[in-house]
Amino acid sequence: MSSIFMFILNAIEPRPIKFENFDSAEEAQSYLIEKYPIGTEFSEILKDLTSSGAKCMQRSEKIIESFEYEKIYVCTYSNNFFSFSPFDLFYTLIYLDNNEKIVDIFVKQKSKLGLT
Repeated sequence: MSSIFMFILNAIEPRPIKFENFDSAEEAQSYLIEKYPIGTEFSEILKDLTSSGAKCMQRSEKIIESFEYEKIYVCTYSNNFFSFSPFDLFYTLIYLDNNEKIVDIFVKQKSKLGLT
């Protein structure tokens, strides 16, 4: 039943990225890396994430010193009840080089209900 509902919701709600369709952070990460491979302009993924409802902000400190990147953006998206993983938060970390191109993407998922 939920698959049918998700199909209908996807048809009437056009968004570039639909976190509601992902069962896990790994699935979301694979999708994003395939759609926005290394070397993609950051503006492409930023536009799609924000128009999908994610909130994005630049982190000022280096998180991983040994990793080659210049900037990192963190985008958060909160699933609603009508999803495969209701009430979950998806954290997307996007690592950029000095030319504003994607170096890596990492996704973490956390339940707002404290179940995962």
